[in-house]
Amino acid sequence: MIDALALHRQGRAADAQALTDGLDREALKEPRNALYYAVFLIATRRAAEAAEYSNLPGIRTLPPDEQALLGKAGIAAREKNWSAFLTLSEKVTTACCRGCSWSDE
Repeated sequence: MIDALALHRQGRAADAQALTDGLDREALKEPRNALYYAVFLIATRRAAEAAEYSNLPGIRTLPPDEQALLGKAGIAAREKNWSAFLTLSEKVTTACCRGCSWSDE
């Protein structure tokens, strides 16, 4: 997931989403993985698919800034306004990468 976050931060959302598409479906349902996978899907205009992951109950246990990222992504998808989402996305993924304890396995 860290590699996917790095790609997303470089403006390569499609590559991030493609990389995470290959991960185990159960691993993608872990709260943090689900959140970022949903963000990648939304960033690549696949909001309908993102709903499966963004609505998992574990998402609500994540820190507020990460939950806000998902909220902004949903708003951006509905309004087709990506600039605010991309700014927030960069801030949150930078903070997450600094504090990550999970791996790409």
